[in-house]
Amino acid sequence: MSQEDRRLDRLTFWSVYLLDVSLSFGVGRETAFRLAAITQTPPSDADFKTALTHGHYRESSSTPPIRNVFSYAARLAYAYGPVVNVVNGPWDTQSEWESQAQQITQQAVEVYNALPADMQWSAIK
Repeated sequence: MSQEDRRLDRLTFWSVYLLDVSLSFGVGRETAFRLAAITQTPPSDADFKTALTHGHYRESSSTPPIRNVFSYAARLAYAYGPVVNVVNGPWDTQSEWESQAQQITQQAVEVYNALPADMQWSAIK
């Protein structure tokens, strides 16, 4: 398989994963993908650099480099997918749910807080 095919496969997988997490959250169901089953590497800015340089946009020395939002959105979906599953999943007891929700939510918040400032979203910005 060529490097370009690998790149496109990676981007396609993460596009589908983002849709899965978003739809699961919106409709109140668990995600179709389990983290343990994901072997695809996360997308990176390099995955988009090729497309940008061969397309209409070319970076110049006076233009700030483009930071690709998709790779950060994929990281957030990977972190928040388990949160969606905890919120929408079946639990035997309230205390079991609370314990699981607190741990997973804390991990997701840490991933969010590690994002660069221009990749964090809020109502204030």
